[in-house]
Parts: sequence; C-alpha cells; structure tokens
Amino acid sequence: MPNTLPESYNGDIIINGKPTHPNDFKVVRQGPPESFSSKLVAERAFAKGAVIATLEGLTPNVKRYSTVQISKTKHIELNSDLVFMNHSCHPSTHMDVDRMVVSATKDIAAGDELTFFYPSTEWDMGKW
Repeated sequence: MPNTLPESYNGDIIINGKPTHPNDFKVVRQGPPESFSSKLVAERAFAKGAVIATLEGLTPNVKRYSTVQISKTKHIELNSDLVFMNHSCHPSTHMDVDRMVVSATKDIAAGDELTFFYPSTEWDMGKW
C-alpha cells in the first residue's frame, strides 16, 4: 500500500486540523515510510497518578479497532490523539472509564511512550 500522507507530513498526526493535546503528548510515526505504524509519546513529564487527559468529546459507535468499551454494551470513539496509544502488558497509563480520565500508572518522562492495557476496557476486542 503506498504512503498517502502529504509531502509536508512531519510526523504529527492531525485530528480536525491540529494535534489534540500539543503540550502533553504527540503522535510519532515509526517504521518505514510506507508504514502507518505510530505511537503516542509524552511531551512532558507526568508523575505517577497524575491525570494525563480527560475523556471528552466522545462519540458512541459500534465495536471496532478504534473504540474503547465503557460498559458491557457501549463503545466510544476517543476523537483525539489518545487513539494512538498502543497496548502494553506493562502500561504507562490507565484508562478509567468510570471517571473518564487517563492517568499515569508510573512516573513518565518526556519522550516516553504512552501505552495502556487494552483488555482493561475491552470484553471482546474489535478488529480492523
């Protein structure tokens, strides 16, 4: 599949024309130019327990790879750069769907990847 990103693409994923949390984290493309692989990286330090982002501006949707499950029957689109958080069995964040926040599970330095444990919110994983 050819890379369809614009020539001026600088590595930041843009949602609705701009990054959603430019002072807190950014999306970084990784892998070869034809790859669409990316990760979310902290732009500043976060102490363990700190709220990294609030979950707001959410759109209900059917289960799919980009949604987060918030109850037994409800899924939401994050509508932010948070959608680029990768899975980890040792995550740096926790997505609290009761409080609707993402918080640090350990001290996070600027430049660290932000990850979460996908099964912490999903009863059944969606596919591409």
